[in-house]
Amino acid sequence: MEFTFYPYEGFGPVKFLMSRDEVRKIMGLPYEDVTMTTDRGSSIRDFFAEQLFIGYNNDFKCNRFELCKGYDIDIIFEGESILRRPYKELLEHYQKLDPEIYIDREGFTSLKYGFSIWCPDYYYEEDAMPETLLGFVPHYYDDCLREMGLMK
Repeated sequence: MEFTFYPYEGFGPVKFLMSRDEVRKIMGLPYEDVTMTTDRGSSIRDFFAEQLFIGYNNDFKCNRFELCKGYDIDIIFEGESILRRPYKELLEHYQKLDPEIYIDREGFTSLKYGFSIWCPDYYYEEDAMPETLLGFVPHYYDDCLREMGLMK
């Protein structure tokens, strides 16, 4: 199963800010509710097909998705699979397209394109493949920083 990623809009038929019920219906796949409450608030998510998490804000509106590498579901962006390309290739490509890309030891985030790639093995294996793709709504990171008290 393949879905096309649309920056800051969603992926495949799932659009950001759809209700949880709409997302569940449109996905048409079995899901597991993995909502958790921590001291920082609720983490509301549904888990589909053992590799796709769809997250929701406190109003139960879709605000992110996270795809872990696997073989059942794939996300296509710019005509290519994101998780089936070597991390080094992805990093070099998006560094050219997004001069403000944020790179840390475990991956990178492009606010221009609205996604993060996680690849913790990259510093140990030059040919490492990415582990996870996180797509998100505008200001998702701002909201996370506010919740942690790091931004007003």
